[in-house]
Amino acid sequence: MSQSAYAKKILENANMKNYNSCDTPMVCRLKLNKLKGGDVVDPTGYRSLIRSLRYIVNTKLDLAYAIGVVSRYMEAPGREHWAAVKRIL
Repeated sequence: MSQSAYAKKILENANMKNYNSCDTPMVCRLKLNKLKGGDVVDPTGYRSLIRSLRYIVNTKLDLAYAIGVVSRYMEAPGREHWAAVKRIL
């Protein structure tokens, strides 16, 4: 079972089609916190991207933990949360 076409579509929607890949989906010992105002990114786009990634977890189990961590911050995502999602992509 493969979802490579769906994964490519997610990358295109996030404007990350030509980015370089990395070995790990999350930085070791990454500490994300809820924001109390300030650097908030577009929550609608963030939620949409997280939903797409959660669908892909069914075939890419190595991403499950990282996606679970970033999905905790769907209410008010900040720049550090967006950077974590970009690393997963």
